[in-house]
Amino acid sequence: MNPNRAAQGLGWTVALVYAFFALGAGAARAHPHIFIKQRVAALFDKNGLSGIRLTWRFDPLYSSMMVSAAILGFAVLLMIGALAQV
Repeated sequence: MNPNRAAQGLGWTVALVYAFFALGAGAARAHPHIFIKQRVAALFDKNGLSGIRLTWRFDPLYSSMMVSAAILGFAVLLMIGALAQV
């Protein structure tokens, strides 16, 4: 068998397998991703280890989304409270 022809056949096989998986993947279900910078620090005093400090910094988009959700939730609670008094 001609080596060039075998390589060409392998190329078509790879392309067909790739197309099968690419077309069969379907729609992806989107969900938010959170980017967090995390730090861990060991705290010591004269007796040794006195604690552990954990620091989490959320990305600005996620932080603004959470603040917006909290404000909306607070507004809904205010409206429910107002309706309960009626």
